Amino acid sequence: MPEPNLILITLSAVAGACGLALAFVGTLMAMLMALGKKQWLWGIACFFPPLPSLVYSFIYRRENNYAWQLLASGYALIIVFVLLMSWELSRLGLSFAEVMASTRPVH
Repeated sequence: MPEPNLILITLSAVAGACGLALAFVGTLMAMLMALGKKQWLWGIACFFPPLPSLVYSFIYRRENNYAWQLLASGYALIIVFVLLMSWELSRLGLSFAEVMASTRPVH
C-alpha cells in the first residue's frame, strides 16, 4: 500500500477550511443584504445554506458583488478539497465509504 501524501492532505484540508469560512461569511453577507433590502423571503431562505444564498447572490450579484465573490470562491475551494481528497483516497486504494465506516463510534 502506498504511503499517504501528507503535504497534499494538509494543503487540501487548509483549502477546505478556508472554503468553509468564505462560504459561511458569504452566506451571512447575502442574508444581511437581503434583510437590509427588506427582501424577507430571501433573508429567511439564506438561513438554509448553500443553495438559497448562492442563488440570491448570483441573481443580485451587481448589487451584492462582495457576497457573490465570497460564496463562489468558498465553494470553489470546497470542491478542490473534495477532488483532492477523493484522488488521494483512490490512490491509496480506499473509498470514501470505507473511510467513513472505519471512523464510526462503536456502541
